[in-house]
Amino acid sequence: MYGNNCGHIPEKPRWFTPPEKHANRPGILRCSIQTIRDYYAKPGEILPGLNSVNESNRQQRSERREACIAILGCILHYTDLITLRVGIPQLDGSMAGLTMPFLAAHSGLGVRRAERAIHDLKAAGIITVHPVCKKLENATYKGFGARATSLKNSHPINRI
Repeated sequence: MYGNNCGHIPEKPRWFTPPEKHANRPGILRCSIQTIRDYYAKPGEILPGLNSVNESNRQQRSERREACIAILGCILHYTDLITLRVGIPQLDGSMAGLTMPFLAAHSGLGVRRAERAIHDLKAAGIITVHPVCKKLENATYKGFGARATSLKNSHPINRI
């Protein structure tokens, strides 16, 4: 068994595949998803900060690269280019954020593997995640899913 029993086969990486019923995404998103796949074969050239997250001179393990690419592909697929938010548009005009189980399932990963990929993406500075909470009347707080933001423009891009 390859890849620490996660089903990873180095010669045949699994990529994020959009659900069949989804309309074609804008060209820039499709191109971005394709470009990040190149990271699998050339981690030192494509996203070098992600490759160096392991704080070693060695390149990131192939199963970890596969997971990071799958999560990024999913995030890009669900990105609204107008608002730069990631989620599923609702009938009332709002955007439903994506949960970690949703990201994991749609990326073809287990939740723990998806969490590790998100950790690497955060450590590389590709995404940032901020906890979201609301103060309740009795001076306690209620936590909500964290919100990830892109590093460059600080727009919300995901709720995980």
